[in-house]
Amino acid sequence: MSGIHPHLKIGVDSSLNNKGSTFKIGHQVGLEIEQCQTLMKALKWTYEFVQYNNEIGHVLENGTATGMLGDIQKGRIDMACGRFRMTPDRAHILTFTYPTQFEVNQVYLITDPQKSEDVGFLFRPFSTIVWFLLSLTILIVSIIFFVLRFVEFKSRKEKESLYKCIQNSIFQVLRSTFNLEIQVKNKSTFFAFHLFSAIWLLAWFHVFIDFYTSELSGMMVVSDKKQMPFEDFYGLIDQLRKGSYRLFTPSSDRIPECPREISPSKCISIFSEILSKHPPEYGDVTQLNDRDFVSSQKVPLVGFGWYPAQRISSKYSIWTQELFHSDVLLIRDFPVCPAAYIVRPTFPYLDELNKMIIKILPAFSTIDNHYTPAYPQLSLIEKPSKSSFTLNQLSSIFVIHLLGTFISSLLLIMEIVMSEQRIPTVLMFIFRKFNQSKEQHLFSQKVKTKDEKVKLRN
Repeated sequence: MSGIHPHLKIGVDSSLNNKGSTFKIGHQVGLEIEQCQTLMKALKWTYEFVQYNNEIGHVLENGTATGMLGDIQKGRIDMACGRFRMTPDRAHILTFTYPTQFEVNQVYLITDPQKSEDVGFLFRPFSTIVWFLLSLTILIVSIIFFVLRFVEFKSRKEKESLYKCIQNSIFQVLRSTFNLEIQVKNKSTFFAFHLFSAIWLLAWFHVFIDFYTSELSGMMVVSDKKQMPFEDFYGLIDQLRKGSYRLFTPSSDRIPECPREISPSKCISIFSEILSKHPPEYGDVTQLNDRDFVSSQKVPLVGFGWYPAQRISSKYSIWTQELFHSDVLLIRDFPVCPAAYIVRPTFPYLDELNKMIIKILPAFSTIDNHYTPAYPQLSLIEKPSKSSFTLNQLSSIFVIHLLGTFISSLLLIMEIVMSEQRIPTVLMFIFRKFNQSKEQHLFSQKVKTKDEKVKLRN
């Protein structure tokens, strides 16, 4: 059937993985949709998507399924694109393709109430007064560069206008600060000018950049004084039974999986008991990023999902899938079944489809990383390291910069004197003083000699 190009009806779920980028990047249409489009393009098959709004469905005890799973079981659609876990109850009535994801872990998502900043955390490494002084420093450095250029070029033939002098001064600050290649027509020949540039460059990168980034990375570390509410499935069940947390799920038929030692019927019984006493909150897991929604809940919510293992770097991670907030924490639990696509029972192109899936698995991984790179590790240590510098190191850096500034200031004074051609005048003044002192010395010698002669005569 290699020469046949069928037209397929493909079901996709309008969940998080198919929303595309939150930042409205045009070419991002959704993770699972883009992977499916890549597969169809490689096969040269035509297709049309059938959208399901969080209606994946589930398998009933009588051997039928609901939602998208029910439609594909009945042959209403040809294929379902998504990360469908190959659970035993599904495998009994549905036809899976070759796995698209072999290592999948169950994860739990909770919101850290102690963190409430989004963009504001970028300003946390420095206090308000430090940011003010930093802005003032940049202004002063710009003024210094302006004065240097004004003094140097005011007596030259290629005299710069006031506007050009200000412009070139700003360019110099940008070049020194961001290492930009900006061409300036008249380059300064003052050694002090370049020394000031080097000092500012050192101050910027070794004080501001290094200290800022070390402080920012320190914010990603959590102390062990802050205890995680639970660490595995049994801890989750305990919290749900106590009512300390409430389950957050897209639909009533979607619940977390249980470990293998718990039978499917027992698993359903456990959650039925819990949810009858503490009803779940229904909604998309991305709402955990909505702080107004989270703060409106009387009981903290816990979401769940099944994520590729390579995306989760540690037992505890920071969930950055949707809005890159740092206050949604992810707890990794046990591995679950591999994930694959599903086709209708009488699908005649399964072999060809499986062969192509095997070929383009690396492309699937690339698309996956493009949308959702690995989550940052959440370390639980006693004393988080806030900075790579000690106070003594910081003070030493500032002393070195102060000495460099002082030396460059002395050189500046010398160069200003030289540029005004005052050195010959100064040398002449010194020479005259020397001659005057010499003449006075000779005169005094003559007087002394004359006095001695008078004494000898007497």
